Amino acid sequence: MSFPVTGLGATGLFGTILAVLLDTNILLTLLGHLENIGSLLLFVAAAATLFWFAYWVILRRIFRVWRIARIRSRRLFVEASRRGRE
Repeated sequence: MSFPVTGLGATGLFGTILAVLLDTNILLTLLGHLENIGSLLLFVAAAATLFWFAYWVILRRIFRVWRIARIRSRRLFVEASRRGRE
């Protein structure tokens, strides 16, 4: 079975590049940088989730207080208008 010349050339070129990268520790350095970037992304995702949860809890309480105040002021307005008619 004969392989195409371009396939052998590409395989040989890839092997040569891989050997050079492994020999000079460039590949290991790149993998280390990718690991650091992955760790940073995980940290950012965890921090964003924590901040989102705190914001959601605080915002929900603010909206609840706002809604209660609005209902209370409406009720006071209705009672004042009833007293004004009497």
